[in-house]
Amino acid sequence: MKRRPPSLVVRLTVSIGAVITAVLLTFGWMMERSINNHFVQQDVDELNSVVQALQYLLATVPAVVAHI
Repeated sequence: MKRRPPSLVVRLTVSIGAVITAVLLTFGWMMERSINNHFVQQDVDELNSVVQALQYLLATVPAVVAHI
């Protein structure tokens, strides 16, 4: 017996489902990357602030010690 091909409704449903799944996965991946980059940038900014504070402290400590 010869099998009938899937109906048009089944083929369209599967195709649309696959496209929607691909779009949502791509969107989720893009959002995850964006959020990750955001937090990496915040970490870099915070570390730069610490470096600047330490550089200022190290630049002023010898002057303070010299006056004692």
